[in-house]
Amino acid sequence: MKPSQKRRGRRVVVATSVVIAGVSAFKGSFTPGRNPSADTLRQWVEKGKFVWLVTPEILEEYKEVAKRLNVRPSVAGRLVNLLREEAEEVAVRKSVEISPDQAITAFVPALKKAVLISL
Repeated sequence: MKPSQKRRGRRVVVATSVVIAGVSAFKGSFTPGRNPSADTLRQWVEKGKFVWLVTPEILEEYKEVAKRLNVRPSVAGRLVNLLREEAEEVAVRKSVEISPDQAITAFVPALKKAVLISL
């Protein structure tokens, strides 16, 4: 998909667990159907099947978890850079803490009019 093309479709927030499980979609060999999370990421990258919503906090969460789980920095960086270019950043007007888990709290503001893709 060309960067200039506007993505359309369902607006979604992708849980960190899906991102981490799907990073294999950004490695050399990809086999459709083997990893549902990788399939989800490929559908976004190649076909623009949905609008991926992010906030700066969500991107930071993706990076922190990838680092903690020893995802190669080049792979994590490539994904985060792609998201900065292609995902839709949503403005956070109000922050609400619904969980002591900051990872969950980071996703709440983006969910107002979106679907959460999670494992």
